[in-house]
Amino acid sequence: MGWYWKTLYTLIEGDVSRLNTQVPMELLKAAIKRMEKKSKQRIMLFMCCMLVFLAACDRPFVEPDVPVIELVEPANTNRIFFNTSVVIKATASSFREVEFMEIRDDTMHFDETEGVWVDTLVLTPGLNTITINAVDVEGVEGKRDVLLPHLRPRYEDNAPRLPAPTRLGGHTATLLQDGSVLVTGGSSRRSGAAFPNAYLLNNGSSIFTPVETAMDQGRMGHTASLLPDGRVLILGGSTTGLPARAQDLVETALIFDPTLQSFATVPFNLPQFLPTFQRSGHVTFISEASGQVFVDIYGGQGPNTEGGFGVLDEIQTYRLAGDTLVFVDIVQGVDGVPPSDYLSSTLLTQGQDFSQAKYVVTGTKFISNGTNSVNFTIDFSSLPVQVDLKPALNVPRVRHSSTFIDDELVFILGGVQGTITTVVSSSEVYFDHTQTFFTLDNRISSSPRHSHTATKLLSERILIIGGFNRSGDAIPDSQYFTWR
Repeated sequence: MGWYWKTLYTLIEGDVSRLNTQVPMELLKAAIKRMEKKSKQRIMLFMCCMLVFLAACDRPFVEPDVPVIELVEPANTNRIFFNTSVVIKATASSFREVEFMEIRDDTMHFDETEGVWVDTLVLTPGLNTITINAVDVEGVEGKRDVLLPHLRPRYEDNAPRLPAPTRLGGHTATLLQDGSVLVTGGSSRRSGAAFPNAYLLNNGSSIFTPVETAMDQGRMGHTASLLPDGRVLILGGSTTGLPARAQDLVETALIFDPTLQSFATVPFNLPQFLPTFQRSGHVTFISEASGQVFVDIYGGQGPNTEGGFGVLDEIQTYRLAGDTLVFVDIVQGVDGVPPSDYLSSTLLTQGQDFSQAKYVVTGTKFISNGTNSVNFTIDFSSLPVQVDLKPALNVPRVRHSSTFIDDELVFILGGVQGTITTVVSSSEVYFDHTQTFFTLDNRISSSPRHSHTATKLLSERILIIGGFNRSGDAIPDSQYFTWR
């Protein structure tokens, strides 16, 4: 290629006498003859383009690739880290030599024996987002973010129990505004008859006391939702833990008044095509807009449009007006989510601000050849209501509990897989702002249970009550779960 460079330079300078005599004269004469027919401006442009082209041919073009970082240790980041410190080991690959790696502006040490970069980090409670940087000898930088959740979970057995010999599964537990806990319904057997009883645990007390006025009838698989005014709305349910027909369902709704410590029936104002409200194993969303309280009911079991009984794929919306549930609308279920029942939902917003209500729903649809995820958030803070699908649980489950911890963290415990006797003992934590589920390993575990309750108290502990074991018997104990 050298004679091309010399020829081009000589032609640009206009000194033909300096040309290399080894240059083919026929080619040179032809080039000069062609250039004499063109303007000087076009000649100069042509020469510049040729210079760039030939320079590229003289040296291969190199992409400025960034170093690629691989995390060696910890090998499993899909879990909760219990210890405050964690050892990070990583490698970086690049066609250029990697000069150094760093975390949090701290240069990592290179271990020649293992061939990895090493550093020790101190984790803070919650979700730690760690950025690992790798820089090569030319200053090109590669980055990788690693999520390391740190909690200090433990279970304690000194939690308040229901009055002996009461043991419950399929009940509800609702935190009231004064810090008390209301327990309603449930049964001592999974296939047994539901109880109408209710119990109160006053804030700071270690003893549950029966509510003198019981509910109108026993129910399981119902919901008991705190309203903006501090009362509790109780919806649906069944008279047995395994309903198989519409006659097993409870058609009434109730409101519990903590001041009066009594239940009152809430009538429905329904359209002609919907003669009754019958639902069990559903989830309920409470929201507030323009001073009005709205109640949305999703999924569950009930009579379908074909006259049969099964899982419902719909959302019914009601407005609570003068202690009457006024029908507003009915729409098809959530796009991308299969019809489901016995899911779990929890409010993600702090301070029970129902005008900014956002819920996360978790669960699984078990089918003959696998599972379908039923995880999504539903946000009522603006119109139209926003629904976003979320990743699947690490452990597929239904009939589990989900409890808001803080900072959009949700604690998920227990449940069943597929069959009612395949009871789950594991738990996991969901971080909403990263849309990630992390597993708590078996070093920290509760008794295998389903259809239990897990309620966050004002004391920053979660109170776990009852539930059913593999045999279908209600568990008599209660536990505290703490995470700090």
